[in-house]
Amino acid sequence: MLAYLLGSFPTAFLIGKLSRVDIRRVGSGAGGATNVWTNISRRWALVVALVDTGKGLLAVLLARWAGAEPATQWSAGLAAIAGHNWSVFMRFRGGRGLLTACGALLLLAPLQLAAGVSLGLVITIAFSTPLGALVAMACIPLASIGLGKGQEVVWASLAVFLLVVVKRLIPDQGMAAYARNGRWVLLYRLLLDRDVRDRETWVRRLSKKDTKDEREGKLSSD
Repeated sequence: MLAYLLGSFPTAFLIGKLSRVDIRRVGSGAGGATNVWTNISRRWALVVALVDTGKGLLAVLLARWAGAEPATQWSAGLAAIAGHNWSVFMRFRGGRGLLTACGALLLLAPLQLAAGVSLGLVITIAFSTPLGALVAMACIPLASIGLGKGQEVVWASLAVFLLVVVKRLIPDQGMAAYARNGRWVLLYRLLLDRDVRDRETWVRRLSKKDTKDEREGKLSSD
């Protein structure tokens, strides 16, 4: 529970508040460093990145300091990632969990993380950041197998990957599938981290939806 609450700390949301921006209503709507970078500032995005990475790192460190077994340490890391993805302080919305996962994996699986990040950077340069991030996380369980790690580590690292995938496939509250691309939505979400192929179209759609929600909320309050 402590690890989940630690992961739930809404870094991007609080930074947005300081900048008078509701991070849930701009850009992709995600509560992570990328959305802060795009819609607030690079300086604040760096702060968010460091804190979100630290959440995963600290969750595992606390478990180690408490003398927990490796399985419990992995559980703490997974709980922190889940907390970041579905923060109790943001009505169970949040970021994508990548940086928090990296923070946990720095202690739990450093070699696998290095392999995943290396390949992910190549894919990012060649194709796109969302695809590169997906490949990086997919490498973690595969590298665990290749390095001869035990089943416990393999399954736990697979769980990290699945948390990232589930977060992409199940949108945040209020973000319904793009109807005209219904049969492609899951593929777009998995590979591109959005409901449509074109990013600008997706961002514009979110902006229009938020404006409509605000207008309807005002009318209902009147």
